[in-house]
Amino acid sequence: MSASTLTHPGEETGTCGCHAEPVPTSRISRRSVLKGAGALATVAVAVPGFGTAAFASNNLSRRGDIIVNVFLRGGMDGLSIVAPLHEGAGANFLAAARPTLAVDPATLLPLSADFGLHPAMASLMPAWNADRLALIPAGGFVQSNRSHFTVQKHIDLGVDLGAPATMGWLGRHLEVTASPPPDGLRAATLPRAQGSLDGSTIAVSLNRVDNFQVSGFRGDGSAIQAALADLHGVDTDAVVDQRAHEALVALDLVNNANITPPANGAAYPASGRGRNFGNVLAQIAGLIRADIGLEAVATEANFGWDLHSNFGNSVDGRQASNLAALADTLGAFMVDLGENADRVTVVLMTEFGRTFRENGNAGVDHGRASTMMVLGGGINGGVYGEWPGLAPEQIDRNALRVTVDYRSVLADILQYRLVTGDLAAVLPGYVDTPEKRLNLALPLSPVA
Repeated sequence: MSASTLTHPGEETGTCGCHAEPVPTSRISRRSVLKGAGALATVAVAVPGFGTAAFASNNLSRRGDIIVNVFLRGGMDGLSIVAPLHEGAGANFLAAARPTLAVDPATLLPLSADFGLHPAMASLMPAWNADRLALIPAGGFVQSNRSHFTVQKHIDLGVDLGAPATMGWLGRHLEVTASPPPDGLRAATLPRAQGSLDGSTIAVSLNRVDNFQVSGFRGDGSAIQAALADLHGVDTDAVVDQRAHEALVALDLVNNANITPPANGAAYPASGRGRNFGNVLAQIAGLIRADIGLEAVATEANFGWDLHSNFGNSVDGRQASNLAALADTLGAFMVDLGENADRVTVVLMTEFGRTFRENGNAGVDHGRASTMMVLGGGINGGVYGEWPGLAPEQIDRNALRVTVDYRSVLADILQYRLVTGDLAAVLPGYVDTPEKRLNLALPLSPVA
């Protein structure tokens, strides 16, 4: 994909203030659009197996951004998130394919001359206008598979089908960027373990930060913790004692951290589908503000995206409700972070999108491409990737074609915002080429 000269608010100076000169981007150009149209709660490992805490340098020496990986499990429809505004971009084809479900172009929030954002996602427009939101409307898993379990597993691992891997892509990133001395909590999953950190000896799994304790025992948690500390001293090289010590240090760090309530007037959803996800993101923001060395967090937003029926239209229905909850929560998170957003990158992905044509139950079935989203102070906002168009010859078995490998998005983030030195180790099997890159992330300058 060739670089485009399309501009966007904030592009000349950016908003982070901590990056080097921008690199050429691969935003979707109007020309390409028209061409396509014409064609603990628990400790992560139960004591006494102890396991999964390790520690890194604090924020002053962190190598890159804090990454927050959100998996939208269930297969989220992307054609209702970033939708074409006119016939030249495919609006006529989409209206014909989804006579009761398609978003009315007149209601879309304009992103460019060709695309608009679902009206229920207005809470993301401040991030868009600040050049902090990148949208990839034809991203996904490049191999053809429409099984929830299979595709989720391989995206979490960051590998092709059948590849021998047991550690998640984010876990591998942490492994190859280890930076002693150990004095901070490097990674966590909330509210349960996540596949992108599977196999990691670094991540701690939390259910809630205000109830992080040793589980599986009766009695006072602090007394049990003290007894375990006495049992597993640090004057031994035994791996179990080292892991026990690390887990206990994690308990101390989280329980003694200055985790404050939402800041800057951030208002997370108090009810509905966004309530639980909002609670999780508020806790993540609190951990970031507490400055305990956090580098990576993995979580999920399971709103019921698998809408084979009762999808709804652009005004009401399940999809509109889900998108409103997602956008409201993300918008609150960005407000909550405040200046901390300059060193936070949020990447959202799903296993696949939905079918191009609606089914007989007012829903959409398992498809191929969907919309990926990336937010943060170091993101060069815009709509990215090659738009395949929605003409009949461009449709992949009743689905939007995948033109952007999700790993191309991760590669940009890993290189430019997380300062990963060995992409091949983090994304094994992915062949990185300049043509695949979107360059949606601004190069990170070291913190003084």
